[in-house]
Amino acid sequence: MQIGDLAKKTNKTIDTLRYYQSLGLIESKKKGKNYYFTTVDINIIEAIDIFKNIGLSLSDIKSIISLNNTNKSIDDYTIDELMSVKNILENCLDQNKKREENIKKSYLIINKMLEKLGDKI
Repeated sequence: MQIGDLAKKTNKTIDTLRYYQSLGLIESKKKGKNYYFTTVDINIIEAIDIFKNIGLSLSDIKSIISLNNTNKSIDDYTIDELMSVKNILENCLDQNKKREENIKKSYLIINKMLEKLGDKI
C-alpha cells in the first residue's frame, strides 16, 4: 500500500508517517517514485501509539521496535539487549506512578476547593 493508504488506515498524517520513516520506526520499499508499506507497518504504528500513550519517547520506542524486528529467536538475544528494554519499561512505570500520585493530589485539592465553595452557598 502507498503512504496515503497507510495514513488512512492508521489515522495518521502523511507527515507523521514520513517522520516515523525518517526515524527508522517504519520501513518501506521504494518502487519508482513511491514508497510501499505492508500490514506489518500498520501493526508497528499501532504499537507506537500504545507505547506513546504510556509515556515512552520515540527513541525508546525505536529501541523496543528494533529489538522486535530482528529475525532472532529468543535464545539469540543478549542480556544487555533485554535489560535495556526492561530498564526502559521500568522507567516508564516509575514515571506513570508519579503521574498517578500527582493526579490524586490534584484531585484532593480540587475536592477541598469544591467543599469550601459548597460551604459558601
